[in-house]
Amino acid sequence: MVYSALRGNGIIRVPEVYCNSELNDGTLIPVFKHWHPKATPFYLVFLRDKHQPMRIKVFKEFVYKNFMHYLNGGSGSNC
Repeated sequence: MVYSALRGNGIIRVPEVYCNSELNDGTLIPVFKHWHPKATPFYLVFLRDKHQPMRIKVFKEFVYKNFMHYLNGGSGSNC
């Protein structure tokens, strides 16, 4: 969708995380600045185990690092 919008094919509504760089460099601009859809819950479900696989630990760290901005009162706006 972002690719299509960059080529002038209309307005899109995607989470900001998918178009952050385009918003920052001005290739995409917010159109409806005062309209925001309701937040969508995001869950990370895993088994708490002292022998947790490394891939789970790495994925949890990735999610916390990349989504914490949205969980702590970030704009969470859409493109």
